[in-house]
Amino acid sequence: MSVPAAYLGVIIIWAFTPARLGGMVLGLAGLVVIFGTALDIDTGVAMGVAAVFCATVFHSASAVWVKRLDAGLSGLAVTTGGLVVAVPLFLLTWFLTGAAWPEEVPARAGAAILYLGVVGSVLGFALYYYVLGHLAVTRVALITLVTPVCALFLGAALNGEPLTGEVWAGTALIGLGLATYQFGSQAGGLRLRR
Repeated sequence: MSVPAAYLGVIIIWAFTPARLGGMVLGLAGLVVIFGTALDIDTGVAMGVAAVFCATVFHSASAVWVKRLDAGLSGLAVTTGGLVVAVPLFLLTWFLTGAAWPEEVPARAGAAILYLGVVGSVLGFALYYYVLGHLAVTRVALITLVTPVCALFLGAALNGEPLTGEVWAGTALIGLGLATYQFGSQAGGLRLRR
């Protein structure tokens, strides 16, 4: 086994204790409970899921890389760099798929676009990378479990979208998973000391 592979193995063993693995599984199970019923798997959906999975892997790798480089860049600088690359690719994708410019943008849709552009992209990622510079990557990564749940509750509050039993059950699983990840090892350690 090479030195980098052995080093990676030690990191995985250290970072993923049984409590942390259990917490991650509970959190993922919560997301499956919430969104699993909405999946109608066909070729298009499978391709979309694969694309989102790849994007998640690349984003996770970039978060670890940013943390490892410790270049001292501000969160806004990192976000700007990402947007400089992403926006032209989005525009190219839009052009290649033949999408048309909308003739009219309703006020509510315009406000949603503005919110996503400012809060969801610029401010959200600037704060994300700021927090990433000050906390462990393993703790910051847990934000991705909370984000979809927050979006569902915002949709219910602002758009009158229903909160089903699956949403509540999945939210409970995610909360339990986060608590297990955060405090499970400490609770086990306390039991061992008694």
